[in-house]
Amino acid sequence: MTVRRWFPFAAAAIVLGVAACASIAANQGGGASPTASSSPVVETTAPPAAPTSAVAAPTALSRTLGPGIAGDDVTQLQQRLAELGFDPGPADGQFGPATQMAVWAYQKLVIGLTGKDVTGKVTPDLWTKIEQALTIRPLRPDATPTHLEVYLPSQTAVLFQDGKARLITHISSGTGKEWCEEGYCSVAITPGGTYNFGRRVDGWDDSVLGQLFNPVYFNYGVAIHGAYNVPLYPASHSCVRIPMHIAKYFPSLVKRGDQVFVFDGKKDPETYGAQPPPFNSKDPNATTTTSSTTTTVPKTTTTKPGATTTVPPAGATTTPTTVAPITPPAAPTTTTVPVPTVPTSAAGPPATG
Repeated sequence: MTVRRWFPFAAAAIVLGVAACASIAANQGGGASPTASSSPVVETTAPPAAPTSAVAAPTALSRTLGPGIAGDDVTQLQQRLAELGFDPGPADGQFGPATQMAVWAYQKLVIGLTGKDVTGKVTPDLWTKIEQALTIRPLRPDATPTHLEVYLPSQTAVLFQDGKARLITHISSGTGKEWCEEGYCSVAITPGGTYNFGRRVDGWDDSVLGQLFNPVYFNYGVAIHGAYNVPLYPASHSCVRIPMHIAKYFPSLVKRGDQVFVFDGKKDPETYGAQPPPFNSKDPNATTTTSSTTTTVPKTTTTKPGATTTVPPAGATTTPTTVAPITPPAAPTTTTVPVPTVPTSAAGPPATG
């Protein structure tokens, strides 16, 4: 099937699940707000009631599309999602995990669905919405020309370039739970705040808590990176996980210094500033592995000047003779290595993964 796009001449804009313009303008001021925005302005434009010859007729979907389904209608869906900025992977007609995660992102960000309502399936009714024109406006239009907005409540993120949505993706962030692993403990929080992209690693980066694919760091050890497991709920230690097929090219879309805004739905990012993540502390219940094996010292008799050692005859029962202790050599000089300053509660780097 051929993808058909709407080019309406006049229509009313429908704003789904977002704050009013006055509220958005107030949020840009950076003040704390009990109703701080945590989702961009999403506008879908319905087709005109009477299409003219200049407007393509809508394309009907005869079945519900979901994981495991294949066909031309799946190809049509993939092409349309890609046009809107949701990357469903290659338009191969196979409804796989990449396509499902793209549908998740659409359902969460555009429709405003949550919980079990986020099915990842495309019904005929949902398809009519996907065919509509879509505009997503950033909450921070005055940011760097390229900037990332991460919306923790909906577990989505949008990369904007010159005010337009270049990439919209499903994410998985920190669980918010306490954890203890590999001798460290912390809380799995992705902090809200304003940041800038910094260092990056090509390929896999090994951390204490796992591997990160093509990470681009923006808050100490917190990065946006690819992962094989990007479930429909927060699952990381603190990082922002994205699908692997997107992580393969995401670093090429951003550069050092580009801004990152993390919206937590509680306060505006500017209220927090560059809020650091919880740092790791040593696990108080971790045990140090020690050897319980008793080492038997060979019965070697050493005679020192001025000391007499008596060896009892075979079979005799005697009290062991006390031998004067040997003075150990002087302890080697300790070289002090400067350690970077971190919060006093830190016993290790911030969690990643």
